[in-house]
Amino acid sequence: MKLFEYAVLYVPPQNQSPNESKKKDDEPKILVKPTHCMASDLSQAQIMAARAIPEEYIGRLQHVQLAVRPF
Repeated sequence: MKLFEYAVLYVPPQNQSPNESKKKDDEPKILVKPTHCMASDLSQAQIMAARAIPEEYIGRLQHVQLAVRPF
């Protein structure tokens, strides 16, 4: 087992028109703060990070980014 660190980010698409009003969900944000985990390899660590995605963002996975690195 190896030590990994992961975070989950939400990066919404850029608005096409500058006149469109910004919603609260239109701003990039950290969904899961950097977290440590033990995994056998990078793939398993990525799965653990994906499982940490909050349920309300499951429908917007195209805008969710996983940041995973060995510690």
